[in-house]
Amino acid sequence: MSANPKEFPDLGAVFDAHIEREFADQDVDATMKTMVPEPYVYCVPVATGAFGGQEVRRFYSEHFINQIPKDATVTPISRTIGKDQVVDEIIVSFTHDTRWDYLLPGIPPTGKHVELPHVVVMKFENGKVAHEHVWWDQASLLVQVGLLDPANLPVAGAEQARELLRAAEGRGIEHAEAIAEAAVFLASDESKHITGQEFRVGSQSDREKSPPKPAGVVNEFRRKA
Repeated sequence: MSANPKEFPDLGAVFDAHIEREFADQDVDATMKTMVPEPYVYCVPVATGAFGGQEVRRFYSEHFINQIPKDATVTPISRTIGKDQVVDEIIVSFTHDTRWDYLLPGIPPTGKHVELPHVVVMKFENGKVAHEHVWWDQASLLVQVGLLDPANLPVAGAEQARELLRAAEGRGIEHAEAIAEAAVFLASDESKHITGQEFRVGSQSDREKSPPKPAGVVNEFRRKA
């Protein structure tokens, strides 16, 4: 006898709610409510994060959510959903105009614009986030903020993210639309609403004042006509 699909939580929706609480709402309490009592977060490239409910809350409060740049966006690329785990490819774009220990612990703002592919592996228990393993290319990040000279080194800067977007689009827009439809929110001064494209933080006025993105950057997946 097959199980009723309604018996299983929509893990993709839980994933999206967790990211929305972090990036759109910037609400530590609401973020923690999407997680089990004793979760952990581990950011592999620089070994940042925390283990246990109290320490995860502290990490979010002091080193991650409170430091998110105002123009930060999260653009979905692909999603794989298993029985109790979701793996997302995303691109996090922002201006490094505030210290952000999540990515660059202890590094003061450089004012540089960053476009950084991520892989987020999120495990669930009883419909709640149990842990996150977060991956990115630290060399690409260091190149983009001016802390690593790419000359004569096999590393890439922002072009890494741009080529990934082009590759995803060339593979077929249907693949991206499957996650872009639900995974996305816009935060404004007074409200947030579904745009169908990305998570964005900061007020409209803040975004209007931010510098335009370099040519070739695509922050949305358009539906076919």
